[in-house]
Amino acid sequence: MSDVCAQIHSLQCLSHTNAMKMTCAFFTDPPENTSAYVCPPGETSEGSSVTLVCSSDANPPVHTYTWYQKTRTGHVWIGSGGQNYTITNVSSEHSGDYYCSARNMLNGAISAMLKLDVKYPPRSPQTVLRPAGDLVEGSSMTLTCSSEAHPPVHTYTWYRGRGADSRRVGGGQNYSTSNMTYGHSGEYHCQAENLKGSRNSTTVFVDVLYPPRNVSLSVSSVDGSITLTCTSDANPPVQNYTWHRTTGADTSPRFMETTGADSSQRGTGRRLTLEAAESGIYYCEAMNEVGASRSNLLPISEKYTAGKYAVVVVIVAIGALIVISSIWLRKKHLRVTEITEGTDDSEQDGSSPVYVNVSRMAMASDPKKDRADTENEILYSSVHFKQRDKQEVSFNSTLQNPKLHPPEDDNEALYCTVKFHQP
Repeated sequence: MSDVCAQIHSLQCLSHTNAMKMTCAFFTDPPENTSAYVCPPGETSEGSSVTLVCSSDANPPVHTYTWYQKTRTGHVWIGSGGQNYTITNVSSEHSGDYYCSARNMLNGAISAMLKLDVKYPPRSPQTVLRPAGDLVEGSSMTLTCSSEAHPPVHTYTWYRGRGADSRRVGGGQNYSTSNMTYGHSGEYHCQAENLKGSRNSTTVFVDVLYPPRNVSLSVSSVDGSITLTCTSDANPPVQNYTWHRTTGADTSPRFMETTGADSSQRGTGRRLTLEAAESGIYYCEAMNEVGASRSNLLPISEKYTAGKYAVVVVIVAIGALIVISSIWLRKKHLRVTEITEGTDDSEQDGSSPVYVNVSRMAMASDPKKDRADTENEILYSSVHFKQRDKQEVSFNSTLQNPKLHPPEDDNEALYCTVKFHQP
């Protein structure tokens, strides 16, 4: 009997000595009721930790547990040994189907599939602008928000601006605007929200373009010339300014519409400088990649240009007067004026040049004042007389010459050197 029991698996022999009998009991229980479950139970959120537990009824007990994960490519072994399999810092990559196998000395068994469902908030929401490219005033646009999330996003909210300056402009996965203006320009982003949380998308800058508007002219004068300046509001900025001149007299809006046929291009650039005699009616045209606009008409008359030049002439005349006055004041400081008197004593009537020294007598007044007056005075003198004898006459306070006779020729002129001495 003992040889038979030895050949049977899981044999446990019990002897009963009192009856002198041997009874053999057979235990043949492979693993059964094998199952897998998650601990803790309920939802599994991203970032948490979970433990997969395998249980089985077996006699003798299970000695080996093995864990597998079902993937798209097949069944992947992930671990063996203990009854439990722990995953820390769970992510969405851990989501999937799991099962375990339990084995004892007799046989093995596998559990049913265990689904691990990891929940997570919206990931990296994206905003897409349609149509792509530049947007012009009057056009339409649609912004679309998309995000990966589990469970799916249930609320989308749209904002314009950044940080504390952002404000809500709409809701839903799509945000559409028609008949756009420059006021719709700015940064847009969406907020995606599900049961596990919310997250903002990256921003999209919407730039609404428009042609030049509010084109205006201003006039200034520099160094006698007239400078016209053209300004405009445009997006993108004005690329070209063109100046036109017309000789028409009509400045009405109706004439403005037909000016192009009667005008000629006068120049380019933001500023135009006019010289004299360039009267006419001027306007500028501002252009960017979206369109072009004209300014109002600005009449420039000859009187306007002449007036500017008259101001310049007056300024030049004042400057010249200042220079002449300075020269005259400097000449007043001269104390000596030489006047040469004489005629040819051989070819004429025998008279010879007379050199006369004239001295002024001191007046009964303030000497300092007289000296200043004398130094600042220039005297010119013409002496008419005829002299028969050569002589040198000295005058003191008055001209005295007893030998002088009345002139025989009234048209005869003698030139003297006059020197004034202040005692």
